Parts: sequence; C-alpha cells; structure tokens
Amino acid sequence: MSHFNKISVFITRPPELLHSITHVLPSNRFQVYASPTVSIEPVTLNSEQNECFNNAADYDYTIFTSRYAVENTLTLCSNLGICPLVFNNGTLCAGGPMVSAHLENQGLHVDIIPHQYTAEALASIIPRTRKPAKILFPKGNCSPNILEPLLKKKGHSVDSIEVYRVTQHDDLYPQLQQKIDDQDVDCIACRHRPT
Repeated sequence: MSHFNKISVFITRPPELLHSITHVLPSNRFQVYASPTVSIEPVTLNSEQNECFNNAADYDYTIFTSRYAVENTLTLCSNLGICPLVFNNGTLCAGGPMVSAHLENQGLHVDIIPHQYTAEALASIIPRTRKPAKILFPKGNCSPNILEPLLKKKGHSVDSIEVYRVTQHDDLYPQLQQKIDDQDVDCIACRHRPT
C-alpha cells in the first residue's frame, strides 16, 4: 500500500460554512483549512437611498446578482417596514441559479435568469423599450461597474444602491497563517471574486 501526504487545501470560508465543500474532499486524502479572507458588512443608507426601497413597487425591474445583496436588501426592507413581496410587483431578475434559489426561498418569484451568468448576458435579456425601464440594482461595493452602463446604453434608468461592503478580514486563523508562512499549503480555493 502506498503512503502519501495529505494535500493541504486552504478554503476562504469560515469553518462553519465548510459543510458545502468538505464532502467532496475525503479526509483521508485532504487536510482542509478554512479561514475567511473578507468580511461582509451591511451599509447604512442615506435618506435618498432609503426612499428607493420605500418606492420599490414603482420599479419595472429589480436585479440581484449576489446572495449578500438579497440578504442585506431583505434586512433593510424589514428595518424600513417594507414587505419583501413588493419585489414581485415588477420583473425580478437573478444573476444565476444560486441567487434565484435564495430569492425563491424568501417567497419571491424570479422572472429572469440569464443562460450565462454574466452582466452582459443579463443586460442583453432586458429589452429596450419605448419607455425607459426603471431598474433597482442592490449590490456590493466590489460589484464591477459593467451592468449599469449596459442598461443605461439601452436608455433605462438604473438606481444602483450599495447595500453591503466587502472588506479585507483582519487576520487569518493563527494555525493557517503559520501554514501559509511555512509555504505548507498545496491549494487555495477562493469562493468569491473579492477574496
């Protein structure tokens, strides 16, 4: 029987969220280390931004491209006394199937999911109309500025509101930091673009 060293894998998630990944990495072959590299924090909105959410029923489209945008928007709505079902009044768009599932789990009906999970694909399926559409786009601070210009080029009005911030996590777990310093990590798996 051959003996080999376990492969060291560093996953940029908190240990309590590893269950979705570790089942595919058998413990007899892999040593998994987990540590968040970023923090996700809600943003305090100004009165004009709050007003956009108070008038959410007036939007033709609401676009969500991340689970964190969904979570922070729904928390914000709760704090403002807004029923989240208001997003069902217009066309609800999800950037992909995971975001769609998160919205559906909250009782919201997703109308549009692009076949490719890119800003370009999402913008391409929102049609140009005679009357410009009014679009609400809750997002994070690291969201690339791709979707908004594409929609504005079609003549639509887009209210992009930062509802969460991604910041660098203060420190790695000490055991993991030592492994990295010793160059004893074989693989780093990043879950999100900002990591």
